[in-house]
Amino acid sequence: MKVAIVQFKTEKSKQRNIQKAIGFIQKAADKKVKLILFPETFLSYVKTSEDIGKQAEVLTGPTTRLFAQKAKEYKIAILLGSVYEEKKGQKKVYNTSVLLDNRGRYVARYRKVHLFSACIDGKKIDEHKNILPGIFLATGKIEQFKFGFSVCYDLRFADMYGKYRKKGVNVFFVPSAFTRKTGKVHWETLLKARAIENCAYVLAPNQVGINGKGVALYGNSMAISPSGKILKRGSSHREEVLYVDLSLKELKKAKKVLPDFV
Repeated sequence: MKVAIVQFKTEKSKQRNIQKAIGFIQKAADKKVKLILFPETFLSYVKTSEDIGKQAEVLTGPTTRLFAQKAKEYKIAILLGSVYEEKKGQKKVYNTSVLLDNRGRYVARYRKVHLFSACIDGKKIDEHKNILPGIFLATGKIEQFKFGFSVCYDLRFADMYGKYRKKGVNVFFVPSAFTRKTGKVHWETLLKARAIENCAYVLAPNQVGINGKGVALYGNSMAISPSGKILKRGSSHREEVLYVDLSLKELKKAKKVLPDFV
């Protein structure tokens, strides 16, 4: 199955981000791609806490409906890496990943479980202030591949991926806004580890550029094979699309090496 991984530079205008994303979808569909993936919060340029609330919508809101229409129009499945999901009666929102199939139907949603808290170059980042943690894992199926959902900081929690492995997941989503500082030391190592530990593909679209709070993002979006090989890797400085083919044969080959573990 041919997949497109979009390394996205989020701009100040949400409408501009939507139009860019649609452009990537059109190009991917022309290349007969079956599934396209976008990074975490790729539509939202956030400078203040108020910006998060302004960006939030219910999952049946206008933004996801538009992408559902595009999925149906171009006959391509779409992973909205994450969007801010409104929670009725709450000031805080969910950071939610959504998978749409090629008929525009909702396959699954996943609310980010592990929230990021760190100090990057003197700038404190604490998602707990504005984001509600999710509780449940989520899986979805496209053709013969079973996907396990995660978002960015989740990558550091190996037990989560082990639970997915036991559910028969053979491809992990890791849409991210991984920072340059942490990315340089941890990104590649953790992505490879999650693939090797579970004999699964890892697909990780990451943001690139400078976010609304002035923090540099790492780029280096990746596709990792079930044996831990980097199949495709993005740059550290520009938008681009990585194309990769997922193979059931490669999955079976990796699992023959570690049959007792998997």
